[in-house]
Amino acid sequence: PLQAKSKHLAALSKISAMKRRWYAGLVVSLDENVGKILACLATNKLEGRTLVIFTNDNGGQTKTGANNQPLRGRKGQLWEGGIRVPCAMRWPGRIEAGSVIDDPVSALDFLPTFLAVAGARPKPEWKLDGVNLLPRLTGESKSLADRDLYWRGGGSRGPIALRQGPWKMVHNRQVMGGRPSLFRLDKDLSETTDLAEEHPGRLAEMVKRASVWESQLMEPRWGKGSAR
Repeated sequence: PLQAKSKHLAALSKISAMKRRWYAGLVVSLDENVGKILACLATNKLEGRTLVIFTNDNGGQTKTGANNQPLRGRKGQLWEGGIRVPCAMRWPGRIEAGSVIDDPVSALDFLPTFLAVAGARPKPEWKLDGVNLLPRLTGESKSLADRDLYWRGGGSRGPIALRQGPWKMVHNRQVMGGRPSLFRLDKDLSETTDLAEEHPGRLAEMVKRASVWESQLMEPRWGKGSAR
């Protein structure tokens, strides 16, 4: 819900669109409280022992004031505007301040990374999809190994997407007669040019891989698209 504080709304009065102003007020409040957490770590001399990660579970909801430009789509969709989010990490003495990595990462990578920070490893039988990011974050490794990244929404009748390097396949199956689309994100971040007809072989292989991955999933047990 858009429940910004009155003092923040007043400070943001130059933003004429009210949904946008309420949304911005929430961001200001979030920023203030992140500051309190970081200040607490400093006060208790825990900065060097704490990996802080700031991220989000989905892209902005443009219906309630978010602006995802230049990305296409919004929260709940599998366009970049729905799945690409900021991810900032802070660990003084371990992660170089101001450093940037361009490798695509996933929230699924956090568990194996946290285990590594604690000096542990995941058990093989857990079959985790994520990878340990620590070598990449600390500069020990110059890149992450190539891998597929998958997304699905609303069960087997909902949209599905796969990313391989710069290539991304999106299939909005809830649209009657909809066909899979193919984009190259390093040249078309806004997903405006469908390359499906130019690269039918690549598209077919990505659709096949997505189908194999999906065959290992169960239907959602709650929410939109759940089995009832």
